[in-house]
Amino acid sequence: MDEYNSRTMRVCFGKQLKLEALGSIDMKTFPLTLNAVTVGIVCLAALLICACEINDLPDCPGTEQPPTQEESVSFQQGIWGDVWFWEGDFMPVCPSGHVTAVVREVHVYTLTNMDDVVGLGYNPFYRTINTQFVDSVFSNSRGFFEIALDTGWYSVFVREDSLFYANGFDGQGNIFPVHVTQDSVSGIAFDITYMATY
Repeated sequence: MDEYNSRTMRVCFGKQLKLEALGSIDMKTFPLTLNAVTVGIVCLAALLICACEINDLPDCPGTEQPPTQEESVSFQQGIWGDVWFWEGDFMPVCPSGHVTAVVREVHVYTLTNMDDVVGLGYNPFYRTINTQFVDSVFSNSRGFFEIALDTGWYSVFVREDSLFYANGFDGQGNIFPVHVTQDSVSGIAFDITYMATY
């Protein structure tokens, strides 16, 4: 049946669609018409979203991040990184939070799993780390740190008062894992985000 002249037609899952003065409906093109309308609406919404950058909105400060310090790396094997403290509102459309490079004591342990720590519930703070301590260093005022390490897998934490903090995980429950390979330096961004809202 190609045409259906009634004002009511049965559509998906037996629901009724009331057609107000549409007259004759070509059943071959009806689903294509609905799909074309849906695609058009989605494209228009995407265009409107993409056309307006965050900084184009009135009274919207946006979020500036400190520059990375990769050019400061001075050795051939280990880990380097930037430690940034995120504070404030980072909700979409008009974020107003601040990202600051900070001085923190960075601790490196052998690869550490969630089963190897004493945590504080479901958050990224830990009282005790029960794997082998490898080394520690302070990030500088630009947030930069570097540690020379042997090849292998490590976990990275920072000290926040009397606790350890790390908010990165892999699919096996390893906390902020970083792999060091022969004659290479692995770069990380260590974001401290417990004072930020998303």
